[in-house]
Amino acid sequence: MKTITTLLSGAAMLAASTALAQDDASPMSGMDAVLAEMDIHVTDVATEGLSSLLDADHIAVLKSLAHQHAIGATCDNFEVDETRNTEELAHVFEHLGKIEGEDEVQAAILTVMMGYSVMLGGQHAIAATDYSKFCRHAADEMANEGPDAHLILVMSE
Repeated sequence: MKTITTLLSGAAMLAASTALAQDDASPMSGMDAVLAEMDIHVTDVATEGLSSLLDADHIAVLKSLAHQHAIGATCDNFEVDETRNTEELAHVFEHLGKIEGEDEVQAAILTVMMGYSVMLGGQHAIAATDYSKFCRHAADEMANEGPDAHLILVMSE
């Protein structure tokens, strides 16, 4: 239960992301620095709650999926490929296969989804601080992602 409580306390802080980090041509503004610090805090809270179940790579995939879901929900140019999203989530949940007992598996799934929700809520809070900047950054970010980026976004028409 401590894990869920820890994750919920992180949700109350709602994070910021590097999505609103500095533009290359200008120094980081005060608000961008605050958002970056908030992102670090929420990521730390989610990681603390998830680290007994998932390794760092799987946690990073969850954070990436949360970020991309916020982009898909916020930015007109993107939408989430639900088939790809299901595949990525299945990959994360396969890692829970070593857990025995139905109650333990259900608790693990709940904990993972709570961690994901903390990260997703943080991303939506970030987007809300400046929608246009968030979406501009998303377009730049997605244009530079490599093949191992766990992409679930597609450009909408």
